Amino acid sequence: MPTLLTAYVGVHMDSRMNQKLKVIISGAIFSFVSGIIIGLFTSPLIPFISAFVGLFLVLMWVIIDAREHNFKCGVLFNILLVVITILSVPFYLFKSRGFAKGSLAVVMQIS
Repeated sequence: MPTLLTAYVGVHMDSRMNQKLKVIISGAIFSFVSGIIIGLFTSPLIPFISAFVGLFLVLMWVIIDAREHNFKCGVLFNILLVVITILSVPFYLFKSRGFAKGSLAVVMQIS
């Protein structure tokens, strides 16, 4: 059954795209709620938990996207992804899509 988004776009998205969209929407909602909670409470534990959940959402997106693009992430890359997310996600986008599509994906990620 088509969703409102697929009816608007006019295409049927496969289950991986739906999973990626759910992760992206979850990240947006989490960022909004997390910002409110961090602003209201002064516990040093809250930003740590927020960062952990944000990292988990990034990892989920990369795993789903890697399966979609038939890209095998090695053990070292997975460690890099956890330790240095800011550098490893753009690296993944370039490596899995090539330079042109990777550049576009990085620009879309930044904006």
